[in-house]
Amino acid sequence: MKNVNKPGAVTSIESKHIDLLGIDEFDLKKNNKAKFQAKQIPNNCSHTVFIGLLTIDGIFIYVNKLVFDVIGMKAEEVLNKPLPNIPCWSSSIVNRKLLHRAIKLAAKGNTIHFEIYIRDKQGKMCISNFFLYPLFDSEGEVSYLIPAIEDITSQHYLESNLQLTQFAVDHADDAIIQISADGKVKYANKSACRHLGYSHEQLIGMAIEEFDINSREIEWPTQWNILKTQGSRRNESVHSHSDGRKIPVEISATYFEYQGEGYCFLYIKDISEQKADAKRIEYLTHYDHMTRLPNRVLFTERLNEAINIAAKNKTKLVIFCLGLDRFKLVNDTLGNVSGDEVLQITANRLISIVRNRDTVARIGGDEFAILLAKSPQNNEDIVRTAQRILDVFNQPYLINRQEIYIMCSIGITTYPKGGRDADEILKNASAALQQTKKQGGNNYCVYTSTSCNRDPARWYWETDLRNALKSNQFEIHYQPRVESNTGRISGAEALLRWRHPSKGLILPDQFVNIAEETGLILPIGEWVLRNAIKQRKAWAEQGISLARLGINLSARQFRQRNLAQTIEAIFEEVKLNPDLIELELTESLIMQDVTQAIQIMNELKQLGVHIALDDFGTGYSSLSYLRYFPIDTLKIDRSFVNEITFDKNSVAIAEAIIIMAHRLNLTVIAEGVETFEQLMVLRQGGCDQIQGFHFSKALPPEEMTMLLASEVAVKNWGEAYNYRH
Repeated sequence: MKNVNKPGAVTSIESKHIDLLGIDEFDLKKNNKAKFQAKQIPNNCSHTVFIGLLTIDGIFIYVNKLVFDVIGMKAEEVLNKPLPNIPCWSSSIVNRKLLHRAIKLAAKGNTIHFEIYIRDKQGKMCISNFFLYPLFDSEGEVSYLIPAIEDITSQHYLESNLQLTQFAVDHADDAIIQISADGKVKYANKSACRHLGYSHEQLIGMAIEEFDINSREIEWPTQWNILKTQGSRRNESVHSHSDGRKIPVEISATYFEYQGEGYCFLYIKDISEQKADAKRIEYLTHYDHMTRLPNRVLFTERLNEAINIAAKNKTKLVIFCLGLDRFKLVNDTLGNVSGDEVLQITANRLISIVRNRDTVARIGGDEFAILLAKSPQNNEDIVRTAQRILDVFNQPYLINRQEIYIMCSIGITTYPKGGRDADEILKNASAALQQTKKQGGNNYCVYTSTSCNRDPARWYWETDLRNALKSNQFEIHYQPRVESNTGRISGAEALLRWRHPSKGLILPDQFVNIAEETGLILPIGEWVLRNAIKQRKAWAEQGISLARLGINLSARQFRQRNLAQTIEAIFEEVKLNPDLIELELTESLIMQDVTQAIQIMNELKQLGVHIALDDFGTGYSSLSYLRYFPIDTLKIDRSFVNEITFDKNSVAIAEAIIIMAHRLNLTVIAEGVETFEQLMVLRQGGCDQIQGFHFSKALPPEEMTMLLASEVAVKNWGEAYNYRH
């Protein structure tokens, strides 16, 4: 037997006498009988077409009429011609030589089989099996030869595709494993071998329980039946590498049946990097990057847990809120780097005076909070603990080889007297802290409703606010947003201003809290919404191109009844497409009641407006909820932007926020960009839009209109931007 793999080579020679038709004896010297027997040959073979009858020299003496269907030649064109000279295969010298050789071998009694290229009646090249059978007379001598062909083009195509598919599967990046019904590996590609650290021979026949940890908990027959019912499943698991490493994986399992047999394939993706990224982001969400202490989010969670336990056991909790005295002076005189070092030293000192089960957190710029696992239960113990904290600050800080003294102020509140939940308790502890600072600092103050009540001056602010609303003293200024890659204006944010008759222009941070407490924020907020939407309508009518106008909603405004109906009525009144407006909500606002917030946001989305999550990264949000928020935009808080040019951790957080937001198909805006260096870091990190004094302050409506309407101004902005890049 001789075998080769390409058409045109002899693939088998059988050296034995055969009776092709199952007839014991032929008298082929009688031509009529020879023709008769040749005519019967096609009826005895369903896939092979017998061309005719040859002399032992290879000359056609009979031609099957079916030859036309195969090679497109009539019988008379083939009759009396040598087999090698037939045009359908004689175009190749190699083919002719091969056919001459085949005739000689067949004339000696050998059955010949090889593959050959044939041009069919449509002129297409086909691959065929070629057979040449010897016919023997009664004396065992070869008298005639019978040529036959079988078209195997489709078979070759299928085999070729199967080989390509097999190659693709074998070399796929993801691991692919076939598991049998008894839980054994039947097939594994090269990636699977690399993934698990075994050779192909070691992996074949291995039980799935040996490398898949989930399969040790749920028996394979149970998994097989579930998969058989569902058809496909996706889940996460952990695989054991041969070197002992544990690899987190995502598995897509598929089940199908073919010819009555069940097949299960596992498509395995290593998700180690994704898990590491998620863990890192989760850490950044719950811990302060500078001090490595728990942040406000984690502290709030632990405080709520402690409140639940205290409520059940009817015990008291004590919370200490600390602020560094004159910390701003340290930053201003010694620089931000020295300020950061002070914060780190403070964190270490506070950790040194508490137990492992206690929680020390950084909850703001220079503010820390302490929750003791076993809180003092009487006033004397509370005072002793506060004094122990104050004593920590008696030691000087060694900064740049220079000793400096920094004291702290402490605000103390208790549960249940100081609040019913973590937010209220922290708010009241902060109020007590501010009271301590007002009294000179380096001391403590326990929160009570009387000791921490409002400043009398706030009553005057409230009166002026009411008059401002009546006297139309409020204004809306507009701060442009620009695309980070082009410098083109892509939107704006509406910002409230108060034109006080005696105090001049007042920014919101001086009066919004008072407006929120008194409820004046509701009519003020509605005034802002209506007038900002009217201004956007005016720009649209002037043909001014502006993507979206951002409008802030306050906490109390967001929680009011019929908010969506109120906003919808304004849109109908002004006749503006809601798609041109983006409502901005802060993290703290949403996280107060996540379920209710999602419901309200969905109602707003149904109006057609866009929603932005403002001040992101300030320590309130939870990544586990973020994916459920129906938002379109994420705004990086200015606290990170301020530090990204000198603090690599702030850069890491900003980049993590941008990557996460883009994976959630959210647009990212950085606010508070004041320097070109900040712009470059954000631009390189992939931030979509920029907002801040580096481009423009918030402008009155007339100036903003001129900026937007003037093509020269817009063009110059873009040119200036590109020039600086």
